[in-house]
Amino acid sequence: MNKSKPILDVCIIGSGYAGLNAARILSSHKIKAEIYSSGYGASQLWAGTFDFLNLDNFKHEKIQNQLEILKDLSPLHPYRNLEYDRVKESFINFSKEFPMIDLFIKDGEFMNKNVLTLIGNLKPCLGVWKTVFNEFESLKPNRIVILVDFIEFNNTSMYLVKKSLEVKFLCEVIIIEISFFELTTLCIDERENTYLNSRLSETRIGRFFDKHCKDLKIFSDFIITILSKKMENSQIPKIEAYLFPPILGLENNIEIIDQLTGLLKKPCRELVALSPSLLSRRLENSFKEILEERNFKIHKPFTLIDIEFNSCQSRKIWILTFKKRNEMEVKVKAKNILIATGSLFSTGCLESSDLMKKTFNKINIDLSNQPTNNFELVHRNSDKSHIYLCGSSIYFFNEDLTDEDEIKFFTGLGLAITTSYNVANFIIKSK
Repeated sequence: MNKSKPILDVCIIGSGYAGLNAARILSSHKIKAEIYSSGYGASQLWAGTFDFLNLDNFKHEKIQNQLEILKDLSPLHPYRNLEYDRVKESFINFSKEFPMIDLFIKDGEFMNKNVLTLIGNLKPCLGVWKTVFNEFESLKPNRIVILVDFIEFNNTSMYLVKKSLEVKFLCEVIIIEISFFELTTLCIDERENTYLNSRLSETRIGRFFDKHCKDLKIFSDFIITILSKKMENSQIPKIEAYLFPPILGLENNIEIIDQLTGLLKKPCRELVALSPSLLSRRLENSFKEILEERNFKIHKPFTLIDIEFNSCQSRKIWILTFKKRNEMEVKVKAKNILIATGSLFSTGCLESSDLMKKTFNKINIDLSNQPTNNFELVHRNSDKSHIYLCGSSIYFFNEDLTDEDEIKFFTGLGLAITTSYNVANFIIKSK
């Protein structure tokens, strides 16, 4: 073991949003923490919505009311330990550093609100990426919505969006299909255009718009030209919004949407994706920008293969063994461990229930015991374990809960943010 390697205050296992948010909070208080991660997880599937809780029969109740109802419906749910004031505090803290996500508030209280997905259905959630459409009050009979799509993707889902809007809001919906190849021929030279279109992907389209975020008039003129062939000039004033797939930029998305809104003189918005999209990359990049400014270290790809402890020192020091692909093992010392991984893509000693039990039994932790109110695993001799859970790991480590329980109540990004906020602040106060 490298004797000179410093002892961390916290070793965070997992680089999803729970782990990243814990890192953000700990680093803001100068806590010596680092992330070790295999590099894969459910956070990479994030579709753009801030999901905290959505009970079927109480979709538009205040979150505070839903939280109390849930505690009766599911006494073992991770939210049983959360007081609403603390939940609200975590949301406010998050929104201050991530203004690109709009959280829905009415009369000072957080509430679920519908957003429009890429397959046309309405999805209740607590918040959404700033450029995603949720202004349904503007959709009225005799008003027009323009759906903009790229023909290279052969995407039929826009027809589902069209049908949904026309049925629910009685507005007229017009789909215009744009050739990305034609658009790029107007903006860049032939050589670059051939390369860009040789292996077209959402990422390449996103980066193209990032690069041209200052000169989008060619794009807006292109839209207007196509639109003029599909509708009369007298109909133009009836347009309420232009809606796009969520591929308009990775780094400069909000600026791109603002520019298009100014050029087209109507609100431009994106739709929520229901599969992996650029939306998850945008949020991950926002986290990483904050952590890079603080010189926070994220180590990838590392698989946790063992946990042991050195009880010879004045307080228990955990020794974690990680392995990088086809390389030698790395040992990390830490006073606290924060596990922020879920069941999806789990590897090493967290790969299966049997391996987990074997690993934690060895360090006198019985996983059949419920974690404490602070999401800390319980040591057999009643000592503090200093091993904490946040995000989906709370389900993953609980024998009485399953992945279905997590999905059932729509606890997504909100679960990651709230629980990581609580655990990180508990560690800070305990230091």
